[in-house]
Amino acid sequence: MRRAETGIEVVEPTRSARPVRATFSEVVDAEVFFLISLGVLEKEIRRLVNSWKKSPSSAERVLRTPGGHMVVTSLHRTEFASVVDARRFAAYLEIRRDARFPQDRLLTDIYLPERFARFSKETWTVAELPEVFATRPIDAVPHKGKSKYSYLPLLGNELLGSSWRQPEGLEIAQWLIDHGADVNFIGGYANKQTALIEHHRHPEMLTLLLDNGANVDPPPGRGTVKSALHRAAQWGYPEPVRILLTAGSDPDIGDGYSARTPLDLFVFGIDEYLSQRHAVETARLLIAASERKTPQTDAAAHLRSMARRQQHRAAKSRQEEASETADAETSEPRSTPDHLVSNLAEQTKLYDDLMEMLGVEPPEPVRLLAPGEPITVRGTTWREQKRELWDMLVPDGGAAESAQGEVIRIAGRVGYETLHNGGGNWGRDFRLMLDNYLRLVQTGTPVEAATLEDCRNAASRLRGGRLDEAAVEILDRAAVEWALANPARVPLEPPPYNR
Repeated sequence: MRRAETGIEVVEPTRSARPVRATFSEVVDAEVFFLISLGVLEKEIRRLVNSWKKSPSSAERVLRTPGGHMVVTSLHRTEFASVVDARRFAAYLEIRRDARFPQDRLLTDIYLPERFARFSKETWTVAELPEVFATRPIDAVPHKGKSKYSYLPLLGNELLGSSWRQPEGLEIAQWLIDHGADVNFIGGYANKQTALIEHHRHPEMLTLLLDNGANVDPPPGRGTVKSALHRAAQWGYPEPVRILLTAGSDPDIGDGYSARTPLDLFVFGIDEYLSQRHAVETARLLIAASERKTPQTDAAAHLRSMARRQQHRAAKSRQEEASETADAETSEPRSTPDHLVSNLAEQTKLYDDLMEMLGVEPPEPVRLLAPGEPITVRGTTWREQKRELWDMLVPDGGAAESAQGEVIRIAGRVGYETLHNGGGNWGRDFRLMLDNYLRLVQTGTPVEAATLEDCRNAASRLRGGRLDEAAVEILDRAAVEWALANPARVPLEPPPYNR
């Protein structure tokens, strides 16, 4: 930098034919341009300059003059030899203007400090915010590091809605809004989130954002986007759903991927940990607001599947209680704790109530085998028989108690992993499961030689988690055939795998 007759001149010697050369009327502007030449805010500046190239009319500050190109604002009159340098400086001024910073304040960072990361374990206070944002825009985002995803500014950090994590969360959010934070800033996962979507579980934060102009609709034109109501419904608690519906959120909007409405995602979000009172109340809110009162076919199938699983647990619990009562004379009974019994009853009633409210046909009653009872089925097709055998012989988790149940379970686990999970978890355990399958179907009354050869070929085709629907069907059919050919259940030896 050197003082010239026309002002402060910045000259950066380079190997190019056109070195960086600019003349500034103020020392502070020359210092700012020097920082730009060092790479400060380079990514953000490049983004703005590229956007100007697509729509040149937006770069009105850069004027052509006899001596080069000039940036003119109410406070700046700066001449550059190159239009590239002029646009870079104009981009810097636009960043400062959008951040609403005083003209004498140097903006040096567009990222939040590391301690304000998305999953930070530290707490923040309102008192420290003025210093934090003294040199960065109010919508500064956490540094994404090596991640390919962009993140939301501090206002969209979900931790602010957790009072036990951030006691001053609401106060921090209000301070950010008062200082110009954009309540509709779009970023986050795949650049499709807003602060309202991120805070879908927190009623007080939702109210604060909506009171300050947050848009209840998802960001437009961004592909597969779930609205805040989609996410709140999937979580299942009624108060966020009520707030968003009252604010005008569309209860019938599709999620952009499979046209699932909030009611559909509510059904997919149901699990055994959701209380009956919350689930029923949320369902009533969504049904009352929606034009379509019933879930999509796949959502209804999911609800029936969950209800059937719950029926299986309840039937299993009743069977164990009956067995313990019968053995009470010879051994001390191991009664099921009261809270587990009441929880089973509550969850069973929950699914019954929801299926009735949503017009979903309940599943067939679950049938279990008594101790020592031989394996029999009522279904006429192999798929129906597999479903019955799964209910009777396969536990909720871990290996089955009988060899027949384990053969059915292995075929089902391998099929799900390859057809529905893309082989993402394929590894040593699945290889050992296939080996055990081939060993078991050769015991007792074995499958026919031709069927065994088909199973070996199918297992070979599925190695590595490759998708092969025909191979999965071969294993399923053979598993059903072998289990029915061996009706007396055989205790299973501890398998060499953990899945």
